[in-house]
Amino acid sequence: MRIVRFLWLISILSSLLITFSATALAADKAETITLNKVQHSYSLNPYIEALADFSGKWTYNDVLLPTMSTSFQFAEGKSSFGYTSDVYWVRVSILNNSANVNWELNLKNPLMNKVEIYGLKQAAALKRNNPTFAIQLPLGQVSTIYIRSETPDTMIIPLQLTEQSTLYKSLHFEFLVFGLYYGAMLIIIICLFALYISTKNLAFIYYTFYILFYCFANYVWNGLAGAYSGNGHTTEKVGRTLLFDTPAVAYEFYFLMSVWFGCIFLKNIMAPASYLPWIDKLLRLIIWVCPVVLIATVSIYPFGMAPYLARFKGVIIILMIGVIIACAWKGNRMAKYLAIAKIPLFLGIVIPSTLLSFGVLPDNFFTHYATQFSSIGEFIITAIVVSKQLNLMRRQDEGAQLILVETLASWNMTLKETVATQTENLNRTNDELIITEAKRMELLHNISQEVRSPLNNVQESIQLLMEQIEMSPQQQERLLAKAYDKVQDINHYMDEFLELSHETNQQAALQMVMFTDWIDDIFNELALEIKESGFECETLITPFDTDVDVLIEPYLIRRVIQNLVKNARAFTPANGTIKLHASQKDKMIWISVSDTGQGIEPEQLANIFRLYPRDKEDQDSRLAVVVAKEIVERHGGDIWAESELGKGSKFYFSLPIVVAGS
Repeated sequence: MRIVRFLWLISILSSLLITFSATALAADKAETITLNKVQHSYSLNPYIEALADFSGKWTYNDVLLPTMSTSFQFAEGKSSFGYTSDVYWVRVSILNNSANVNWELNLKNPLMNKVEIYGLKQAAALKRNNPTFAIQLPLGQVSTIYIRSETPDTMIIPLQLTEQSTLYKSLHFEFLVFGLYYGAMLIIIICLFALYISTKNLAFIYYTFYILFYCFANYVWNGLAGAYSGNGHTTEKVGRTLLFDTPAVAYEFYFLMSVWFGCIFLKNIMAPASYLPWIDKLLRLIIWVCPVVLIATVSIYPFGMAPYLARFKGVIIILMIGVIIACAWKGNRMAKYLAIAKIPLFLGIVIPSTLLSFGVLPDNFFTHYATQFSSIGEFIITAIVVSKQLNLMRRQDEGAQLILVETLASWNMTLKETVATQTENLNRTNDELIITEAKRMELLHNISQEVRSPLNNVQESIQLLMEQIEMSPQQQERLLAKAYDKVQDINHYMDEFLELSHETNQQAALQMVMFTDWIDDIFNELALEIKESGFECETLITPFDTDVDVLIEPYLIRRVIQNLVKNARAFTPANGTIKLHASQKDKMIWISVSDTGQGIEPEQLANIFRLYPRDKEDQDSRLAVVVAKEIVERHGGDIWAESELGKGSKFYFSLPIVVAGS
């Protein structure tokens, strides 16, 4: 806030001092300046008379004519005549009452194309940064000097008369100040380049070029460019040097280059496209127009382009300030800082400098040099602000990168866990496939063993018939019936095998079933079938804690119960009892089928779910038990059997209950 107040104070004081200076000069009016023995340096502008040469063809003899002489107008202290004419004649009368004859007349405007001095017997042009002449003024006499100035730029004629004996002290001070200024600017440029190296942000490069070309423009404005911007302006019209016809062209070129890079810098640092598209388009338009104006400046500047170029520069600078204000209004923090740095300087420095160019304000220390030295403050503040903002952006980027790294690490960990889980699942599936294939091979082996015996019987019967052994018709009929029964057994085995293979390889349509109602219907239906087959049947459903759901394929589980009932009927004597029971234990459903048959021997009970026969008559029931085992295990359940010789057997299987949320 202190910096803001300081900058605003500078702008207000600059405006007040310029206004006071203009008023003071206008009040001091005299036709002849008198040199005394005390003062060693004089400003001639309060005493000059000016005459605009619109044709540019008048000679010294022409202006001496009485009709011309009376046309000179008192300048009222003015030193700037704007863009009214490319050629001006200035007249000043000097009474030398000092003790010194040798003086130097200095026109502090190095942008002049041509400056000529008349009316003195001895006047020699000197090599200075500004048009300067060594003159001799006779003591005690009035000398009238005529000065012809020519420039396509604004006509600023600040005249200074200085004793040669004291001139070098003032020149020493002036060049010391210039050295400090350009040294400070060089330090700023080096710092900006270092910031670019550290941040890799092109904004610093654009801002560096902005300052660099601004320094070049001031270098020409201060008359230090020499042969690089045109020379020889004190005696004859300057010749073309490098790219430029005149120092004025060089100054305007460098100044426009500075404005161009300033616009590129603003577009790059504020990035208005995201929140003010019309500002972005405006900056793009300015950036494209500037090179065209630069080419026109180099090509046609001497042909009356100067006033239009001055207006163009003013419009561009105002637009740049407007862009900064608009972006700041939209909440751009960088624009707010730039507004703090530039707007006070614009109000206090740029406006007075522009008014000087159009002749509204006089040429003095504030209007002539303030743009240069105030720019140091502007560049330093802007560089600091940009540096802080970019450092903040870099820290934000680093934070975002850190979050991104952490996110990627988390994703990588999740991916690793997912890959590990999928790998485990694939390994488990592979193991299951290996086990399933082993079971399939075992089943094929058992089926082949079961089928071979009836095939042998069929083969023997057919062989006996083919050998035409004498036998009675009853024996032949009995032999064919036996062969037919064995073929039926083989067909039954193959049907069971094909159905088992189908159920193992295809995923059934699982359904959510309310188990209590469903099992009650199954038990009632099977109980009726069992009683019709000549057996007694008892059913029992132990009440469950709550209504339970199971995820099953109803047809297949029905088939499991039917196969177990089929097995019980095969080994239960007539009028025996078959019991069906369903209950809940923990999170499983238990279903059992028991009989009052002969029971199973312990050594056979361990292999009951394999196709190892107990005798030749139980092949059909054993295959049904194997099918039941495959179906139950595929539903995530388990199956087992208990038996006691002489009392019967009991087969159990379990199914998982579906828990809410699973």
